[in-house]
Amino acid sequence: MNNYKKKQMNKRNNLLLLYLFFLPFVIYAHGEDLLILIWSELFLIIAFIIILLNLKISLKGKGLLIMIFILTEFAIYSITSDLPYMENRLLINLGSIGIPILIVLISYLFIKKRMRKTIEKSD
Repeated sequence: MNNYKKKQMNKRNNLLLLYLFFLPFVIYAHGEDLLILIWSELFLIIAFIIILLNLKISLKGKGLLIMIFILTEFAIYSITSDLPYMENRLLINLGSIGIPILIVLISYLFIKKRMRKTIEKSD
């Protein structure tokens, strides 16, 4: 079983490396302009996962935060996909990073407050 997990992990790592290698060719980016957005999104996702694993809320609350994060990312992408990147670079970069962080933070505070009320009512 342990050997099977190692093989699966190697497959995932190889796919990730292959994806990251071909990424510049797929997006036809000039310089590093668009790659900055992609790397910052990747950093945001990794940071979100690490923080989510350390939160002291229920599994249902974590699932809700994941869903909110994904929906927020999708909404931001839908809103900014028609905008020319070079003219709206600051708006797109800040919106793609700042808005999901803000929405998930507000949602987390709401979930935590609601959990406290539920615990107080049960006592």
